[in-house]
Amino acid sequence: MRVLVAVDGSAAAARAVALVDAIAWPGDSILRVVTVIEPVLLPMAGPAYRDANLAPEVDASITGYAHDVLRGATDQLRTTGRTVEGAVLRGRAASAIIDDAREFRADLVVAGSRGHGTIESLLLGSVSSEIVDHAHCPVLVARATSLTGVVLATDGSPSASAAERALSGWPIFGQLPIHVVSIADVVRPWTTGIAPTFYGQ
Repeated sequence: MRVLVAVDGSAAAARAVALVDAIAWPGDSILRVVTVIEPVLLPMAGPAYRDANLAPEVDASITGYAHDVLRGATDQLRTTGRTVEGAVLRGRAASAIIDDAREFRADLVVAGSRGHGTIESLLLGSVSSEIVDHAHCPVLVARATSLTGVVLATDGSPSASAAERALSGWPIFGQLPIHVVSIADVVRPWTTGIAPTFYGQ
């Protein structure tokens, strides 16, 4: 398997790395760890500052931190028999991860979850949510450091069929209990004059 792991030095990313470390990947798997340096918006505004750059020492400090984060994750994942590589990317985090996953031809992307609530996610955005929505492959958002079971929600759609194929074909799910659910959306008639039109349903 080709697995891309996104890290940023946060506790959520540490959980994602611990989860990836705990999974028994097939022997020929490649784990690619990436971290992203996002553009820094300077507090000034106006045309005079449009092309302003960070001071070289500030950029060097940010870059050094990103390499430290990357080295810590790759060292943790590098065990006997594993192929682990890493890269520091630059750009908008979600976009850079999605693009790199496509270029790497990832079978799976693993990312942490910051656990923002609905309002926080609306205001701050969510990198993991955007990756889930736009990645070309399955995405595992790590909320714990191990896999203990799977709930497969199926509705007969092509995406549900793809999830079924992943669960049945990937050895990482082979020993896990899988609970399959499907939801029936039942319309309840209102107590109005139009209620008889709903009785058949």
